[in-house]
Amino acid sequence: MKTVCWHCGEPLPATVVQAQVGGELRAVCCHGCRAAAEWIEQLGLADYYSLRTQPATKPELSEAAERDSCLAWQRDEVARHVVRDLGDGRRETMLFVEGAASFRAPASVPT
Repeated sequence: MKTVCWHCGEPLPATVVQAQVGGELRAVCCHGCRAAAEWIEQLGLADYYSLRTQPATKPELSEAAERDSCLAWQRDEVARHVVRDLGDGRRETMLFVEGAASFRAPASVPT
């Protein structure tokens, strides 16, 4: 049994997620890797997995870069396209992901 994620090569957690690629179930470490692997196949790019010699390396992010990447949605030039002010200090963000089930999460981030 494999002990690393089929997509990224990271160690598998105790609860393994399965991705359906090439008609086979593949063990992946998280739902992000599952989505990436299945999207790669759906785009007709599944040969990526047979042609690669090792999993792609992940970029090293500094602590500041990691923190700042989360703040991007708070920048006015980004937020104005996807964030709606609901008043009373509440905001709403709408994301559309093709094929995803519809749900609405409560706006809980203060302005």
